[in-house]
Amino acid sequence: MKGNSLTGYNFVSWFYLNPSASVDDEVPATENSSHDLKGSDRMSQWLRDFRSKTKRRCHLALARVGVQFECSCTRPSQSEGVSYLYDHVYNMVSTVDFAHTVPQARINTPVPVKLTLAITRVLKVDSENQELVADGVLSMRWSDFRLAWEPWVSTDVTTIVWPKADSFWTPDIVVVNGQGSQYDASPETSSVRFDRTGNVTWTRRLRMRVPCDVGTGNLINSDVTCVIRLASWAHDGTSVSLITAERGVNLTDYWADSRYDVTGAGVTKSSQEYDCCAAPFDVISFSVVVGNRAK
Repeated sequence: MKGNSLTGYNFVSWFYLNPSASVDDEVPATENSSHDLKGSDRMSQWLRDFRSKTKRRCHLALARVGVQFECSCTRPSQSEGVSYLYDHVYNMVSTVDFAHTVPQARINTPVPVKLTLAITRVLKVDSENQELVADGVLSMRWSDFRLAWEPWVSTDVTTIVWPKADSFWTPDIVVVNGQGSQYDASPETSSVRFDRTGNVTWTRRLRMRVPCDVGTGNLINSDVTCVIRLASWAHDGTSVSLITAERGVNLTDYWADSRYDVTGAGVTKSSQEYDCCAAPFDVISFSVVVGNRAK
């Protein structure tokens, strides 16, 4: 190994450079094996099976850590690649720890999660209780390096739609100031979509019930401002970092026949400290200005 210490990913490369090695052979020690090898064991097993069935004797290293990939051997057929790809994903998500492990590529580096909120309909603005009830769609995007695959595995498949989101790690984003807010639990909203670079998209419908600043007026005479605050329920900013588009709330699909107008929207990011935890939590606040069309 030319004196280089092995990372979890290079463990896969080491096995390919030593094709006569047994599955039970001791792997050279690594400085961070307690963290890295856990994430590579499933991939290495899959690659070992792949090599034995396609007679591959390659130097394989994952491009995601900047190591070159060199191979001078027979490529698998498209049907073989697709079959192995889906089998690998199924076997990986079937493990006990996969859905419960935050996909941090490096220790102490949070996973960026991009939030996009679209409001589709304002159902009610209660001036007396100073409350907004609205329907919306929350799109969450992040990267999970465990789901990435190389193009040579299958050039036919660039994106996979998986029917059960609970098979994956997904951000636990909640409306922290919205008592009674809830996600739509219908089956069609439980699918996740990911591509071969590991980018994951999960889109969910939700009904929001949040407080509004009515002030001394009322909705008949003036507009009201309501704020929707989104944050992770359990993961602080050291493991999950929330980001959002600068344009704020998306109103492209807003229901035109609603009795309410959304006359303004904005977004800000802040952090919130809690007694439970040492590190602060990221908070994304979407503000909307709502008016009554009948006024």
